[in-house]
Amino acid sequence: MSILLSNRARIAQTRRGLDQSSIEIENWLKDRKRVWEYFRKKFDQRSRWSEEIFADLFSVLATGPWGAWAMAELEMADEASMLVDRPRYPKSIARLSLLYHRTLSF
Repeated sequence: MSILLSNRARIAQTRRGLDQSSIEIENWLKDRKRVWEYFRKKFDQRSRWSEEIFADLFSVLATGPWGAWAMAELEMADEASMLVDRPRYPKSIARLSLLYHRTLSF
C-alpha cells in the first residue's frame, strides 16, 4: 500500500512539475512573440523608408551638396522635432546625417 501511495505522490509531483514547465515554456514563447512583433514592425517601417532614403541619396548624387542643402531647409527644426519617429519618413536627424556623410565625399 505504501508503494502505491508513494508512486501516486511521484506522479502528482511529476504532473505539477510538467504543469510548471509548460507554463514557463508558454511564457517564454509569449516573450519571443512580442520580441518578434517588435522587430517585424521596425523592419516594415524601415523597408517603407527605403524609397525615401534612395530619393535623398539620388538627389545628392545628381545635384551635389545643393540636394543636401534643399533637404536641410525642409528638415531643420528644433531638437525634439528632429528626433520624432515618423511612419513614412526616417527621423529628420537620420536623413540629414546620411546626406551630410554622402556630401562629404564630393
